[in-house]
Amino acid sequence: MSGTGNLCQVFYDEVRIPIENVVGDINDGWNVSMTTLGFERGTAFIGHQVALASTVDKLVALAGNVSAADGCGTAIEDGAVASALGTLRAQVAALRAMTYLSVSRGLVQEVPGPEGNVIALYYAELSKKVYALAVELLGAEGLEKRTTERDWLTEYLDAFKNTIAGGSSQIRRNVIGERLLGLPRGR
Repeated sequence: MSGTGNLCQVFYDEVRIPIENVVGDINDGWNVSMTTLGFERGTAFIGHQVALASTVDKLVALAGNVSAADGCGTAIEDGAVASALGTLRAQVAALRAMTYLSVSRGLVQEVPGPEGNVIALYYAELSKKVYALAVELLGAEGLEKRTTERDWLTEYLDAFKNTIAGGSSQIRRNVIGERLLGLPRGR
């Protein structure tokens, strides 16, 4: 647990819902849940994506302020680090483009399709990469200075929740394979 407390599971037993509060048809909860998850896995990540783009910019600044692994100059002067930062910026732009496509499709579709799984999966994996690079750049110093302005280590650990919430990365891959690529259903 990262300490942020943003992930939980709740069970309700023997709950009665007044008929006027039922969403969708009686005994059609699966379709209601899938529609809700379609939104959650797609366009609901827009705010998180904006924050992730800002985080990449802060990571670039961090790379300019920490020493390179070999001790010569700053981390951003290392070609491999600069390349990794450029790749992360490009991947954030790709994520934004996928979201624009999803929003555009949403204008003509009443119910979101399984495409939101691609966005959610990509976001989850990308956020882990962003924070992993920060932890790598900080090295042992990142463990020692966890109370500074930005706690990159806690944010790295917190990023793993995105590979679970709203359906794990494995579930998302299965949905993408079955519903988008037409692959046979997994066992």
